[in-house]
Amino acid sequence: MKKTKNGTRKLSPKKSMLSKRAQVECSINTPLGVKVPDVVWYSDKFFAEHGENTPYDQATELCVEVVSPSNSRAEMEKKIQLYFEQGAQEVWLCNEAGQLEFFSPAGPLEKSVMFPDFPQTIK
Repeated sequence: MKKTKNGTRKLSPKKSMLSKRAQVECSINTPLGVKVPDVVWYSDKFFAEHGENTPYDQATELCVEVVSPSNSRAEMEKKIQLYFEQGAQEVWLCNEAGQLEFFSPAGPLEKSVMFPDFPQTIK
């Protein structure tokens, strides 16, 4: 991951997904109000269409939530649903131990489709 001039971080996606950006705490309008994933990842195309003004009416391609002890499973499942309803392609949940769960609109994934080499546990 490399830091860019504007402070965002570029990840190493599949070759077909180059020119993407990561950002922390990006607000997204949902039918249940504004939600703020802890980290998002979006394409240059998304940024060109939506600009810098948030909350976005469409979810970024990837939304990541860091799950805290105060978050219930039902709350996290609802957020996953809302991000997909707003157009997210993947949602990741990261627990306190650094273990990741990956989701697509079709359901749970064994690993990320967008970032197939991303580890299932981070430290």
